[in-house]
Amino acid sequence: MNNYKEPQKNNNFSTELDFGTVLEKAFNIYKKIVGIAGVSMIILGIIYCAIILGLIAIFVGFNAFNEAMTNFKITEYSITIILGYLLFMAVFSGVSANFTAGIYQMAYAANSNKQYEIGTLFHYFKTIYFKELFLSGVIIASVSGCFGLLFQFLNMEFVGMIITYTIAFLTTLTIPIIIFSNLKAIDAISLSFKLVAKNFLIILGLLIVAIILTALGFIGLCIGIFFTLPLMYSTIFCIYNEILPIRETNIIDEIGTTEE
Repeated sequence: MNNYKEPQKNNNFSTELDFGTVLEKAFNIYKKIVGIAGVSMIILGIIYCAIILGLIAIFVGFNAFNEAMTNFKITEYSITIILGYLLFMAVFSGVSANFTAGIYQMAYAANSNKQYEIGTLFHYFKTIYFKELFLSGVIIASVSGCFGLLFQFLNMEFVGMIITYTIAFLTTLTIPIIIFSNLKAIDAISLSFKLVAKNFLIILGLLIVAIILTALGFIGLCIGIFFTLPLMYSTIFCIYNEILPIRETNIIDEIGTTEE
């Protein structure tokens, strides 16, 4: 019998997170997906590098790019370049959100003992969730980018950095909410703010631990980072699933219940 994820539309998030439980579940999922997810991250890295290098070659040239990056500060460029930079980051984030959703799908599949593969990385590009995932990435990147630029103009880069990281932290659950709770981008961002704020310290602690362990991947020519990054996604998935558990409903059982 085929199972499907029942959209979790109940926004009652009274569930309290247990630090140890979430971390244990995250490690269990990580151990299952590390191989396929790690290779997927390498493929994703190759795709990103190819796109970025191609754009540099077409629009700037490598010599000019190297000189520009030596003392790069976006606020020193023309308004056209600044707007182009913001547009690129927004589109890049929108596309990346769909790749990230693929990693979360691997975590979900591993947690539910379902099948997943490297192709799962591209799963959400062909689903109804693509638009909302793309839009969420665009919105978050645009807001963060604008704040970052504003405080660069004010010579308060550190404040801008803190605000950018805060936005990233509060929107941590946006992608899982879209694909597992079936919410629109704006609603998912809003709910993520509420969920993270409610469990602020525990989620912050979990992510700090995940970041530290993920950073260990930089040891050994940095290639290990591709195989430690899935731990971060596993942790975020478990945080979401503990707060808003994903319900499994059998289609045939649903039909039988309705007919009765």
